[in-house]
Amino acid sequence: MAEKDLSVKLVNPFSGEIIHLPPIMVAIPGFHTVPEYYIHRVILSCDPCLYPYSYVVAAMYNSAPVVAFIKSGEQSWTYVYNKFRPVNDILFHKEQLYAVNSRNQVLVIDYEGNDSSDDSEDEDEDEDDDEVEYYEGPCVEYLISQPTEYSHVSYLVESLDGGLLLVRRRYLEIIDDINCKVTVGFKVYRMTRKHSSDEEEEPEWVEIKSLPNILLFVGDNHSICIPAFGFCNCQSNCMYFADDCTERDPDAPYEAADMGIFHLESGQIGKHYELPQSLSYLPPAVWILPKLQ
Repeated sequence: MAEKDLSVKLVNPFSGEIIHLPPIMVAIPGFHTVPEYYIHRVILSCDPCLYPYSYVVAAMYNSAPVVAFIKSGEQSWTYVYNKFRPVNDILFHKEQLYAVNSRNQVLVIDYEGNDSSDDSEDEDEDEDDDEVEYYEGPCVEYLISQPTEYSHVSYLVESLDGGLLLVRRRYLEIIDDINCKVTVGFKVYRMTRKHSSDEEEEPEWVEIKSLPNILLFVGDNHSICIPAFGFCNCQSNCMYFADDCTERDPDAPYEAADMGIFHLESGQIGKHYELPQSLSYLPPAVWILPKLQ
C-alpha cells in the first residue's frame, strides 16, 4: 500500500503483519503523485516472515516508471538509473533484479553489489541529481539491449524450470465516455542464447507457441507461473489475465473489467469471471497464491 507521503506499507493479508518502508523520492515535485498511480508495483525477493533480515523490496515508480529498491534494515531507497525507460515490469530472478521496457529490452540489477555508486551520470535531465542517489556502474547490466516490436504491456515471469519468460500484451483502445483498453491477444517468449556455451553473447527472446501443463497469471501485480495439475478448475496452456490499467488518469472513473482467459494455441479469449457492474468502480483485481502450511 502506498501512503499519501509516498511511503510504502507491506501488509500480509493472512497474518495482518505490517512492514513500514520510507517514502520514495518524488522525481518531479507536484507532478502526478497520486500514490496509487505514482507507485505502480512493489515486489519482494523472498518472504519477510521467513527471512526477516535478508529480503529486498523493489518498486516501479514515477509517471514513466523507473526502479528503486531497498534492503531489509535500510532507511532509504536506492534509485536505479536506467536508459531503457519506461519500465513495464520487474522480477526477482536467480538472486538478481530484472526489469523490462515496452521495447522488450532487459536490465539486470545486482542489488548485492555496491550499496550505491558515486559515479552516477547526469544524462537524465528529468531527475534532480542533487536529491536522488542513483545505483549505477558495474552492478547494472543491459542484458538485452536491442529493441524489438513495441508492446503495450510486457510482463516478466519465471518458468517452472527456472527460465525467464516474457509475456507481451496487446490492447485495442476504445474511445468513448470512459476511455478503456480491451485485451486482444498475448505472445509469449523465452530468453535464450544462440549458443548456450557462449556466456558473452547477448541473449534474445524466442517466441513459444505452447506451454503444456502450465498456467500463467498476469495483471496489475506480480506475474505467476504454476503447474496446471492440482488446479482442476483451471485450463492448462492458458493465460489468466486481470485488468492492467496503470496508465489510467487518476481523475477518470474506474472500470477495471478487462479480465479473461487467453488460450495460447488457438489465440482465443474467453471469460473466467464476469465482473458485476456494481463492482466495476473497484481497483483492478490481483492474483494471490498463498503458501498455506
